[in-house]
Amino acid sequence: RRSMKFGIKNVSDFQRVEVSQVFEELERQYGVTVLLENVNKEQLFTGGFVHDSLENALKSVTKPLDLEYTMLPTNKVRVKPSEK
Repeated sequence: RRSMKFGIKNVSDFQRVEVSQVFEELERQYGVTVLLENVNKEQLFTGGFVHDSLENALKSVTKPLDLEYTMLPTNKVRVKPSEK
């Protein structure tokens, strides 16, 4: 079962949702474009992010998936697998 909840107490909450949909919601909330590089877009994510800051939202989504992000000019964010 996959579900998404938006806007409840300014939180986006996801239960087994494809990561591409999670980043689409992040784009919608923060007015940014997320560029996914070598990311499995069908990977399932359970978790959420608070609508308080883009940086916190990105950390909430990327850390559990072992991804890293880079802020780019003109409201873009690059997301790719962590290089560890």
